[in-house]
Amino acid sequence: MAERGGVVALVQRAVSARVVPGAVWGVGDAAEITSAGACGLADPAAGVRMRLDTVFDVASLTKILAPWMVVGELWREQRIDLDAPLGEYWPEVEGRPLGKVTARHLLTHTAGLPPRANLRACYGTDAGQVRRGVLAEDLHRPPGQAVQYTDRAALVLGYLAEHLTGASLDRAAERIWRPLGLHRTRFGPLPPADAVRCAPTELDPETGRHLQGVAHDFSARLLGGVCGIAGVFSVLDDLAAAAQHLLAAAASPGSWAAESLRV
Repeated sequence: MAERGGVVALVQRAVSARVVPGAVWGVGDAAEITSAGACGLADPAAGVRMRLDTVFDVASLTKILAPWMVVGELWREQRIDLDAPLGEYWPEVEGRPLGKVTARHLLTHTAGLPPRANLRACYGTDAGQVRRGVLAEDLHRPPGQAVQYTDRAALVLGYLAEHLTGASLDRAAERIWRPLGLHRTRFGPLPPADAVRCAPTELDPETGRHLQGVAHDFSARLLGGVCGIAGVFSVLDDLAAAAQHLLAAAASPGSWAAESLRV
C-alpha cells in the first residue's frame, strides 16, 4: 500500500503543480495489477475528468505494441532469423545499404540508420515514395557500431512485418492484440465515437484545435496514421495486459521477450 500511496501522491503533486492536466496510472507485476487510478482532467478546455477508461495516444509505445510484437510472433513461428541480413529474404532491400542490416540491429537500435525520421523533408508526402526512400537510404554508420535510438528503426521493422505477414501493420498487430485481450487498442485516426473519449494532445496550428483521436506524431499523420513509429491509441487495461504478457514472457528462457533483450 505504501507503493500505491507514493504513486498517488506523485500524480496528485504533478496535477496540482500543473505539470500535467491529469493522469491515469496502474501498479502491478506479471501476476496482477495491485492498484490503479485516475486524477485530474483529460480535457481541460472542456472540463472533462480523467477516467480509468480514458483513451490515450500512446506515441512511441506503438513501437512495442505493433512492430515489436509482430516481429516477435514471426520469430516464435520461426518465420524470421533475427541475425540474417535483411537482403537475404527481403527483395526490396537486396543490394541496398539496408540489406546488410539484421532485424536484431533494428530491434536494438544498432542498425546505423539516420538518427532522425525527417520523412517529409527527405521524401515528400506520398506514403509509397516515403517507403521507397527509407528503404533505399544510405546508412549513417556501419551496422553494430553504436547504439543510437531512431524512429527509423521501428518504421523499417513495420515495413518488414508487412512484407513477412502480407498484411498492413494494423491488421498484423490486431491478430496479436485481440487474443491477449487488447480490445480497445487500435491505430488511428479514431472514429468520432472513440475520439470523444480520447485525451487531447497538442494544439494543431492548421485547425486551431487540439488533436483528439488523431496521432500527435507527425510521421504517423503523414503516413495515414499507421506506421511502426507511432499512431496507436489504447487504454490502461489494455496496456496493463500487454505489459503483463511481456513481463511473464521475459522470465521464460528462450521466449521472444527474452531473446529480444539479447544484444
